[in-house]
Amino acid sequence: MVSLGDGGQEVYGAPLGPLELDLDGVRAGISFDHSQKTGLFLDQRENWPQVRRFAKGASVLDGFCYHGLWGIHAALGGAAHVLGVDSSESAVIQARANAVLNGLEDRCAFEKARVEEVLEGGVTFDLIVIDPPAFAKTRGQAKKAMARYEEINRKALNALSPGGILITCSCSHFMPTVDFLEAVKRAARSLSRPVRILGQRGAGPDHPVLPVMPETEYLKCVILHAP
Repeated sequence: MVSLGDGGQEVYGAPLGPLELDLDGVRAGISFDHSQKTGLFLDQRENWPQVRRFAKGASVLDGFCYHGLWGIHAALGGAAHVLGVDSSESAVIQARANAVLNGLEDRCAFEKARVEEVLEGGVTFDLIVIDPPAFAKTRGQAKKAMARYEEINRKALNALSPGGILITCSCSHFMPTVDFLEAVKRAARSLSRPVRILGQRGAGPDHPVLPVMPETEYLKCVILHAP
C-alpha cells in the first residue's frame, strides 16, 4: 500500500509530500522534504523482523532509531516497552507517528537524545539495537571509526541485562566485517563479558554485493547473546 498523505501531489506520476507505506505489514510514514537521503533506509528491511524473535516481554532500546522501525518490530513481537533514541528531532517525530500508525504508542516511546548518554544512564535493557550512521566515510577514518564502534558496543553491553540480546550494526563502507567483529570482541573483552554470535546478516537482495567492489558489502548486522 502506498497512499498520498494530506497535501500530497503528483507531478509526472511521482508523488511528492507525505506518504504512508506498507512495509511487509508495518505501516510507516515518509516525507521526502524532511528526511535524510532517500527518506527511509530500506537496506535493513529484511533485518528489522529479526528483532521479533527475541522481543517477547523484553525491555528494548532502539539506539540511533531514525524512524523507529527496529523498535516497532520489537513491539509487534511482544516487547513490554520500547525506548527509541535519536539525535534528530525530525526523525523522532516521524518515529512517534509510525508508532501511532501501528497502534503501538502505549509501548513505544521515542526521544531526542544521545544514545551514549542513555546507555550510561544506569538503566538496563533486555534487548538493545545499535544501528548508527557510518562512522567511517573514508579509508582514513577507519582506525578512528573502529575505536568508536568498540566504545559504543562496550556501552551497549554494559547496559544489557544478563542473558540479553545485542543487535549491533555498521554501515561504514570502509569497515570490513572482520574489523567490525574485532571491535565488538574488544568491547566484550574489556568488560570480561562473554558473547555468542547468533547470526550475521547484511543488506537485502536489492543491495547486491559486487565481488570487484568490496565496499558494496557495507552493511553488517550481528546478533549477539550475552549470558
